Amino acid sequence: MACCSGAIAAQIESAKQSATKKVEELKVKFTEMAAQGGEINIEPVKKDVKMQLAMMEDYANNPSKLLGCVPCGCCLPLGELGNVFRELAASFAGIVTVFTNGAIDTLVGFMNAVIRNLRGAVANLQSSYESLKDAGPLFSSIQAGLSDPSKKATALADLIAFRQRAALDKTSQTVGSVVEEMNKIATSPKLKEVMDVIGKLAIFIGEAPGKIRKAVQSTLSALSIIPCLSSMLGGAQQMLDSLEGFDQMFNADAVNKILKYASANKGVSPSSITGPISGLDSLLVQAEKMLK
Repeated sequence: MACCSGAIAAQIESAKQSATKKVEELKVKFTEMAAQGGEINIEPVKKDVKMQLAMMEDYANNPSKLLGCVPCGCCLPLGELGNVFRELAASFAGIVTVFTNGAIDTLVGFMNAVIRNLRGAVANLQSSYESLKDAGPLFSSIQAGLSDPSKKATALADLIAFRQRAALDKTSQTVGSVVEEMNKIATSPKLKEVMDVIGKLAIFIGEAPGKIRKAVQSTLSALSIIPCLSSMLGGAQQMLDSLEGFDQMFNADAVNKILKYASANKGVSPSSITGPISGLDSLLVQAEKMLK
């Protein structure tokens, strides 16, 4: 019995290290994805991208609309602003396609399932991680209880309390659910097309505001003789606000991270990712039976 007790105690200690490493790794990665925002309502997004494109094209063709109180912009130095919006419109036109040709619709359903499952997975991973990080005394107690009958009751109580607190089985299940939904994304025939476009969209949303502000500042300097410069930002600010609203609505950065993770883990089974976590829990169940 002492031989078996020593063997399982060593297995538990080794499994604890593997599980802690895996839980920490998943916690960091899943938190990064989950922190980006909520679920995607794709219909308003599809409507909004068309509006965004129309606005960019309008400002590209009629940059004087960016001037609030100036009655006529025909002789004003607005060429740079017009060129910036022309460039943005050309880039955005290629992005809009994926929202209007149906390519993204199916993937959004999978992504929303991932987003929903991520919330629970992150909470469970955090709880499991905190429990594992402070589990040193527990494993000493288990080892003592397995080798000394007088310490069995204490070890058993410690073990039961730990399993309830760490909830490794629940963590394994929620992580597995995320991986299953990720696999649905990864095997979609539309994945590559959508990934390419969403990657461009994330870059676009990150760069466009800076380009607009730079062009506005340059134009403001050139229009310094006009008394109502405060209204110059009217149209440009509307565009900036519109881009920010779209970013919050669609959350391109979050979608990009999810798609990349799904693609990188294509074909990976949930059990291969959760194995270290469920493996430790199985050993703890075995130890619990030995302590009873």
